Amino acid sequence: MQRHPAPDRSRAPGARAAAVLGVVLAAFLTATGVWLFHELEQARALKNALHADIEHRRVLGEAQQYLESAESAELNYALTGQPAFRREFEVKAEHLVAHWRTLATSLAAEPAQKQRLDALHALVTERLENMREVMRLRDQQGQPAAQRSVASGAGEDLMRRTRAGMDAITQVEDATITRGLREQSRSADRIEWIVVVQFLGLGVGAAVIVFLVRRYERTRKALLYSIESQYERQRAVFDAATDGILLVTQEGVIENANPAAERLFGYDEGELDGVDTRRIRPPHEGDEALSILWSAENVGRGGYRRDVTGQRKDGSTFPMEVSVTYAHLPEGERAVIFIRDISSRREVERLKDEFVSTVSHELRTPLTSIAGSLGLVAGGAAGPLPEKAARLIGIAQSNSQRLVRLINDMLDLEKLESGTLPFLMAPIDLAETATRAIDAMRGYADQFGVELALEPGPSVKVRADSDRLVQILNNLISNAVKYSPRGDAVRVKVAREGGKARVSVVDAGPGIPAAFRDRIFTRFAQADASDARGKGGTGLGLHIAKGIAERHGGRLWFESPEGGGTAFHLDLPALDDVPEQPRDRVLLVEDDALASAMLQATLEDEGLKVDTADTLADARKILADGRHGALVLDLRLPDGDGMDLVRELRTRPETRGMPVVIVSGESARGRARDVRALEVTDWIEKPVDPDRLADLVRNTVGQAAPGATVVLHVDDDPDIREIVATALRDCCEVLSVAGLAEARACLAERKPDLVILDLELQDGSGLDLLPELKDEDDKPIPVVVFSAQDTSGDLSASVAAVLVKSRTSLADLVSAVHDVVREEGSE
Repeated sequence: MQRHPAPDRSRAPGARAAAVLGVVLAAFLTATGVWLFHELEQARALKNALHADIEHRRVLGEAQQYLESAESAELNYALTGQPAFRREFEVKAEHLVAHWRTLATSLAAEPAQKQRLDALHALVTERLENMREVMRLRDQQGQPAAQRSVASGAGEDLMRRTRAGMDAITQVEDATITRGLREQSRSADRIEWIVVVQFLGLGVGAAVIVFLVRRYERTRKALLYSIESQYERQRAVFDAATDGILLVTQEGVIENANPAAERLFGYDEGELDGVDTRRIRPPHEGDEALSILWSAENVGRGGYRRDVTGQRKDGSTFPMEVSVTYAHLPEGERAVIFIRDISSRREVERLKDEFVSTVSHELRTPLTSIAGSLGLVAGGAAGPLPEKAARLIGIAQSNSQRLVRLINDMLDLEKLESGTLPFLMAPIDLAETATRAIDAMRGYADQFGVELALEPGPSVKVRADSDRLVQILNNLISNAVKYSPRGDAVRVKVAREGGKARVSVVDAGPGIPAAFRDRIFTRFAQADASDARGKGGTGLGLHIAKGIAERHGGRLWFESPEGGGTAFHLDLPALDDVPEQPRDRVLLVEDDALASAMLQATLEDEGLKVDTADTLADARKILADGRHGALVLDLRLPDGDGMDLVRELRTRPETRGMPVVIVSGESARGRARDVRALEVTDWIEKPVDPDRLADLVRNTVGQAAPGATVVLHVDDDPDIREIVATALRDCCEVLSVAGLAEARACLAERKPDLVILDLELQDGSGLDLLPELKDEDDKPIPVVVFSAQDTSGDLSASVAAVLVKSRTSLADLVSAVHDVVREEGSE
């Protein structure tokens, strides 16, 4: 399998601190750099200003020297008159003018200095004109005149004033230079301090960064070691897991598979990586499996679990359990699939089913023989018993029934928890079911001197398995009876609570101890072991009753006040407007109003509900609702022949078996072929005998009394056969056989009216015999299944009754035989 290195997602505290310090240091260096740049710019400006001031001072000094040189050349020319001194004067004067223009330009930005310079320029100009005047006098009037002009002091005064002006400007420039030098010194000090701070900051920062980096490296190594160690542990768990683990993309591609998955599907190491998940499922299931894997419903609820079929690399298949969760990874959504081979579990379940089947047959069959035999003996079937023998038989019978209840509870518990307990759901009246339970428990209550009472209440209908509800109520009633004082009453009440139907069993016993209430519905729960032993019971009844209630979508709960007494409540979803049972209603089709009224009154006097129609069209509309259990039909109708309606009924599965009684003025002999072909129950010629019609229709809908009949009993247990024959001998002729071969031989010689059939026989399954159970007219013979196995709903729909050994008493079996004979008596 491809190994992927653990991702480096470490983020050590040292790294974060170093990053923060780096940012701070960068900000500090930026700030000090800006500050240093500003200081350097100021120093540069100060230097330029200082250089300008020094240049002003130099130019001013040179201008003063040129003025003094011009003055010396003036005096020498006045004394000697030599042209060289005049030329020297002119050169100095030109230099002086040039320097003056330079000063005027450089000092233009300084108003005070500019003003002084302008005043000084006027004095210098005046002084130069004075010098030129002296030299002109020398040229024109000679030395004496020139000497007198010099001696007059005008030039000297101008020179003094000029020097004073130059000194003033020089002093200002000197002061400016001095200030500039001081400021430059301070700027140099600041720059030096900034540079020192920067270097110190860089040094400290570098030291701290080095420390943090080293710490980061140590921490990172520790984290990497921890992550690698954790990754190795997870990978070890991933690789060592006994269940297959797959990481699957949204496209259905396997990104990673652990060794268990590779072994499970028969692939070599790494071969499953990149494989489409549809290749590990049978071809007809692959696309559906992928759509289920990434369905919005499953992703929304975070995963799912189900049993599916897997396909190995070699094409072989095996059952597997998949548990799917979803992971949000950086690269996208992934499905994490955990796979477990459940072949062994299926084998264990198969063995358990076989064991349960064996227990059902090997324990229920002898228990049925024991309990049935004891019941017959106790009932006087073997003649009167001495008092002591009767007491011993009673003890044996009571304990056999206790053992039967234990076996039934254990088998019901296993089937309930495995989800295989059969339920035959149908709309039922809860009050009628409560009455059945009370009638079944009345003898038990008499043993404890406790009365059972059904309080008046409304008729509430629910959709349920009537027998299972009776099982719940029997358990509740038996518990209430056991813990009720002698002479007291257990009350059963049916009520409507909103959208729920409620049946309550209330007793006046000591109540349920507070310490026991939390575990009252658990398996083998008993409030007081010693007392429970005295009362009897397995501790499974309430647990099973609660499970049955929940399978019905209901709730079993209790109230037990401190003062004593207990009320158990069974809440079930109520049915509104439940259709009447089909056998409750008869459709009368007759176009003659007087005849129709007479026939309707006759049938209603027998307690039947009658709907009427006077045409075939109306009859078809009425029969469409499926509520009618029998049809009384005239043949001559305004819109057609009544036999056409019968033919239509026989072609539709839902009405194929509906009993039809023809009431017609025609002779039945002329229509015998149609009567036989269309399985018409009977033909009554007009004028109608009301008593015969009433008896016929009443028997057709299941209310006739049973008569003598021939019963074929197929069971490989001789004790069961003898007990059943004894129980039915007063009303039936019983033909007992041990297996399929004997049953077929018996059927070849004589057709019975009813068959009692065990399913597990030594030479095959009783189900194999069902297709062969036909009478002379090729009509199915009614069958009552009496077996140790719990049968499926499908089988229950194809036979007249299904009874389970040890769960069904002999009285129940006899009653079931009578019911079937009553239903079939008119056919």
